[in-house]
Amino acid sequence: MYIFVQNIDKMHTEIIRIIEAGLKKDPKKVSQYVDLLIKKLKKEGDERSAERLQRTLSLNSDSFVSMATLDEITAQAPVDNESRVSMVEVENPLQTSRVIIDESIQEALNTFIKKVNNKDELLKAGVATNLSLMLYGPPGCGKTTLANYIAKETNLPLVTARLDTLVSSLLGSTAKNIRKVFDFANNKPCILFIDEFDAIAKARDDEYEHGELKRVINSLLQSIDQFDNVLITATNHSKMLDSAVWRRFNTVIKVNRPASSEFTEGLVNSFTENFTLDFKEDKKRRDKLMVVLSNSSPSEIKTVCNNAITNSIINKDTTVRYIEFLKEAFKYKNHGKVSNEELIAFLNENLITQIEISEDTGMSLRKVKETITKFKEKE
Repeated sequence: MYIFVQNIDKMHTEIIRIIEAGLKKDPKKVSQYVDLLIKKLKKEGDERSAERLQRTLSLNSDSFVSMATLDEITAQAPVDNESRVSMVEVENPLQTSRVIIDESIQEALNTFIKKVNNKDELLKAGVATNLSLMLYGPPGCGKTTLANYIAKETNLPLVTARLDTLVSSLLGSTAKNIRKVFDFANNKPCILFIDEFDAIAKARDDEYEHGELKRVINSLLQSIDQFDNVLITATNHSKMLDSAVWRRFNTVIKVNRPASSEFTEGLVNSFTENFTLDFKEDKKRRDKLMVVLSNSSPSEIKTVCNNAITNSIINKDTTVRYIEFLKEAFKYKNHGKVSNEELIAFLNENLITQIEISEDTGMSLRKVKETITKFKEKE
């Protein structure tokens, strides 16, 4: 009994040391103390716990390296001379949910990721690598999500340029800030991500812009030409970009709104995978919902799903109801300006029975019928 207690005390010591090293963000010591604990467990005959701990250590070894790399990069982050605020945000992306990617861009995206992952092999073979990617398309279609996805798939920290500090009110400072950010991200194990790229890459022939813009664009082009690392940019306004900017990007991907019901359904499944839907086995209602959500961006679909889930939770429903998705989709598309008459008619047109509408709204069945009839007569 005494030996057993003594062994537990020894293990507690190692566990405390592991926790202390983790809090100090010292991955080397974490690994060392875990190794010691594994050896002690094996010595005491607890092979099962030792193997489980060894497996956990192996699976998370990349995270330890990323944690150390992240701290090193963050400590060197450049600041704006005017505001003294960091011009970049450094993070190690973690995908908390499944990322749904449209088939139309899957191949191009996979090829770019493979290029990044095989950068060293390409250089050894004497192949010039241009690891630059331009993502463009309507807002809310997942460009930022894709940048995070690429960082996760390549196990690289994401260095995101902060436009609020990058673009300075001082004459000449914006160009200097751009150079600082590119110099900082160059030759580091990271991906430089510039969102809203049009803010610093506008066409130089814009008659409403002054000479400062030309200096900014020239500095940007030089910085891209001299950049040897991974660069991803995103814009909602591709037509505003200077023509010379496009030539700097080896890979260009247009990120559109969902083009198929299958992609839309994949998004809905991703955003609701941890919840029970009352129409999961009802193909007619599922298909109808995909029609209602067609032409919606992933961001809009996510908002509709989150609102429907929220309503179900606060109403103490055990499942997320089809009617909640319809109501939220209709309200979102009409910017909240919806009359009861319009909403009731919409629900009835999309497979919600008059009885269900009555139960949901608290209106009498007779009133529901009258409302639907009046609306149809107006049309």
